[in-house]
Amino acid sequence: MKKKAAVAFVSAEAAPFSQTGGLGDVVPALAEAFVNEGVSVTVFLPFYRKNAGLKTARLPISFCVDESITSEKTLFSALNRNGVEYIFVKSPGIFTDGEYGDCNGAYADNCCRFSLFCRSVAGYLIECGRSFDIIHCHDWQTGLLPALLKRHRFSAKTVFTIHNLAYQGEFDDNFIAYTGLRKDDFAVENHCSVNFMRAALKAADKITTVSPTYAREILESGNGCGMEDLLRSRGDCFCGILNGIDVSEWNPESDSFIPYSYSLSDFSGKSQNKAFFMEENGLKNPQRPLFVMISRLARQKGIEALYGENGAVERLLTQFDLNLAVIGTGDPETEQKIKDLSERYENFSGTVAFSSRLSHLAEAAGDFFLMPSLYEPCGLNQLYSLRYGTIPLVTATGGLADTVCTDTDLSVRTGIRIPGNSADDIVAAVADALRLYADGPAAVDAVRRNGMSRDFSWRASCIEYLNFYNS
Repeated sequence: MKKKAAVAFVSAEAAPFSQTGGLGDVVPALAEAFVNEGVSVTVFLPFYRKNAGLKTARLPISFCVDESITSEKTLFSALNRNGVEYIFVKSPGIFTDGEYGDCNGAYADNCCRFSLFCRSVAGYLIECGRSFDIIHCHDWQTGLLPALLKRHRFSAKTVFTIHNLAYQGEFDDNFIAYTGLRKDDFAVENHCSVNFMRAALKAADKITTVSPTYAREILESGNGCGMEDLLRSRGDCFCGILNGIDVSEWNPESDSFIPYSYSLSDFSGKSQNKAFFMEENGLKNPQRPLFVMISRLARQKGIEALYGENGAVERLLTQFDLNLAVIGTGDPETEQKIKDLSERYENFSGTVAFSSRLSHLAEAAGDFFLMPSLYEPCGLNQLYSLRYGTIPLVTATGGLADTVCTDTDLSVRTGIRIPGNSADDIVAAVADALRLYADGPAAVDAVRRNGMSRDFSWRASCIEYLNFYNS
């Protein structure tokens, strides 16, 4: 791809404007990496109520997408951040709240909301007269767009990235009228419901997902969430490209969220952050190894093995001399269990919240990071952990398998393998970590150095994307 090519990203979230998880980190970081490679990038986002205070410039284009969704005209406004142009799709009657749902579950009108978003972006691209080389759509909320652009014979090629195949945007047939598409845009064999992801996988010129191992896993029956046949049919148009991380934001040498900086050549600040974090969170005895976990409280993240009957967490707290700190939100029952454990155990700290500050501080403080995912398309926290010298304990799935070396050779080892998905497997991995910790600082520091020496910046991923665009 030549310099100054123009790429449009389309996403339901991008930090700092909106975020519920890793997607919000990936989109702006990848966009900025493209800019650094000389590519012009525009990111299209919904304008949620939380964005009301943004100072954006109104764009001279508006239209009514479909009165069955809303009679209001869709408006567009823009701002520039770190060299990336952000264009917001504004429909006050539709994007009135957060991204996808609240404590009561997913919003009932999500099909209408993201149909409006996709159709609005399609309308803008078709009518605004601007030229883009690639329209790169991220996850199910944008899945209608490749099909809409294909129907209008739009000149730019489309790329669709699967960030998590388990979330597909599936709705009843009676929502089809809102999408601007026909049944055959969604139907594969016996599937006839509205499915945003399926529409994208059928229509996009190319498809990616966020790690090579996950790309292989979802082609297998049982792992492809019903999409494996469709993905296999796309053949050479599909690949896995590993996510990166923003190494300027996640940098223990300059992180503004942590009180003590440290580096590959000087670990002393890490133990100081550990002491600071423990005092702030009511944990005792800094000589104990500190295990941390920052996660959505969802089945994918192993909450049944952790917090279910005879779960690993309570066994760890009673059988081993360690401290454990958990930060996260999600399943209400698990949130309550975490609160209860915090009251019952002096060596456990549970925080039911999403906090950037606490997440950075926990990564800087931890000796080990616990990540017992059932599946993990890429994962970011293991990358943050490697960057911060916090040794990850991971299952051998998806991006975890691609990024963490669990070889027992200390010259290459960067983490510890959780051998399976049961509570026993988690306990066994923690016992392995404790043996490493007991071997002394030299052994622990060797593994830390290996992890901190790895380069997971976005530049390598960006080059892969650009090559894939051109292939």
